[in-house]
Amino acid sequence: MHWPRTFNLFQVLGALGIAVVPPVVLGIILRAEGNWFLPLFGDLLSLGFLLASKVGGPDGPKRRLFFMLGLTVNVLGTLTLMILLNVSRRSLAEAWLSLVRSGQGRGFFSFFATLLYGLFCGYSAILWVFKGFMGGLLAFFSITALTLGILYNQPLGYFLALTVGSIAVLYILSQDIGVPDSGDRRGLFKKKISGPLESLSFPLVVSVVLSVPFFFSSGGGFPISLSRFFDFTPLVLDYAPSLPLLLDVPGYGTGLGSASIPPKVLLSDLPLFRVQGRGPGRLYLQTGFGQSFTGRGWQTNDGFK
Repeated sequence: MHWPRTFNLFQVLGALGIAVVPPVVLGIILRAEGNWFLPLFGDLLSLGFLLASKVGGPDGPKRRLFFMLGLTVNVLGTLTLMILLNVSRRSLAEAWLSLVRSGQGRGFFSFFATLLYGLFCGYSAILWVFKGFMGGLLAFFSITALTLGILYNQPLGYFLALTVGSIAVLYILSQDIGVPDSGDRRGLFKKKISGPLESLSFPLVVSVVLSVPFFFSSGGGFPISLSRFFDFTPLVLDYAPSLPLLLDVPGYGTGLGSASIPPKVLLSDLPLFRVQGRGPGRLYLQTGFGQSFTGRGWQTNDGFK
């Protein structure tokens, strides 16, 4: 890998801006409630080490040490968020999304969603550092469009994420393949990867991997859940039994068409949501009712509407 001897202040400010500002703005919009110090500190620490590995002097042990430290901090943060994502309850996520789409999202799950978005913004900042500002911006716009599409159920967000993400992959691949050789009048490219077959197969592999969750979530997919094979819930219950992500919301997660029932319902005295309005009254978390449960999902009463 080629390491430049100087580093542009524009690159530093741009990478820091992508890594910090968008997650904070999303947290304000979603009214997130949580401790911001540790995630922001870890994000800035990781990015700081990676930036230090790019500054000044030839390649050496010190620069490689900075690179490994930044990568280690980033990997630890990623693993932590993946464990939290593994133990989070589907019913809580569905209830929270319902509140967000009605303009009432708030609380710890908003904070958790902001952390996930911030994780990918951090990866966009790393691309900004190592692949130039265009690669970082394309990755940032792709993940932002995908996030907004998921939060507000907008197909346009998915389309923009796929389009911009494809452009980002092609741009990064073009950087890896090389640039026209100024000494070659025929404009041949300097090869920096093993062959054109790998460069052509990489976008295909990425597309297949990204399409797997949509395939399994559709009606034609197999009823497979990664949490059945890697479930960290017992471990988290031992060390953080009051984690809000472990809460189940009755009426969500086992809705009409669901193919499985959650193995457990965890009760807690922590408040889930704040309900405001005129009372007294009767509140329902979900307006769909199932008559009986079979292996194909909840069976409804045809007479009920």
